[in-house]
Amino acid sequence: ANAEAQRVLGLSFDALTRRFVSDFGPETFREDGSVCPVEDYPVSRCLATGEPQPAMLIGVRQPRGALAWAYFRAEPLRAPDGALAGAVVTFVDVSARLRAEAELRRSE
Repeated sequence: ANAEAQRVLGLSFDALTRRFVSDFGPETFREDGSVCPVEDYPVSRCLATGEPQPAMLIGVRQPRGALAWAYFRAEPLRAPDGALAGAVVTFVDVSARLRAEAELRRSE
């Protein structure tokens, strides 16, 4: 977990590294506002299939209540013998862009 993950998710390094993917369940949302189930996360699908997963927009409720939006994707991490050893999750924070687009729509 790097500094950007800490900023976007609103968690310290220690808090992030103590969490499991399933711990984020009630704090994540789809674009339509519905809860995003853990099994739909790109990392969950990657670990289940061993295949790279395309970017998915997910809203994450931070501990202080703010909602951050990011495109998350996942790539399998393989051991030297080719076995699935985990996944690497990357994301792009689009919160500011989405706020700006909403503000533009309101002003039009």
